[in-house]
Amino acid sequence: MTCLDQPAQYVIRIVGSIDQTLIDWFGPVEITREAGHGGIAITTLSTVVVDQAALVGLIRRLHALGIILVSVKRTAPHLETPWDDRMAKCAESERVG
Repeated sequence: MTCLDQPAQYVIRIVGSIDQTLIDWFGPVEITREAGHGGIAITTLSTVVVDQAALVGLIRRLHALGIILVSVKRTAPHLETPWDDRMAKCAESERVG
């Protein structure tokens, strides 16, 4: 088991807003909007990504659309095992494998 092939919750912050078509492409996503520095709109997307490859695909899609990333943060794995236990198992599997 590696950390790369496990689902996890991510919070992605972008400059501006996105249209409904892109929101639908994301799948289940929680969206919040706020005013950033200088009144620039910042949109926060919170979603579960199935693995690291899907996360890279999502970031590439945003880039291809000219959307500016502010941050990408992994908030927690999307599994019932507590975060610290999951990270310890991932680290252990990397040492063994």
